[in-house]
Amino acid sequence: MYLKRLKELREERGQTYEQVGEIIGKDAKKYMKIENGEIDLKIPELIKVWDLYGVTADYLMELERPVK
Repeated sequence: MYLKRLKELREERGQTYEQVGEIIGKDAKKYMKIENGEIDLKIPELIKVWDLYGVTADYLMELERPVK
């Protein structure tokens, strides 16, 4: 569910797997597996991602809906 947003956020900022992985405490290979859905992020890692990109959990999980 959040995988698409993870990749979009990383690519929009021109970051590599290595850069994001270092911030959340994973190596590049493991972070790539996270984006590919092979490994799940744990809550502490998700919090680091939210902080890194300045987004909410709802945004990352694609639960935000446009305001009408």
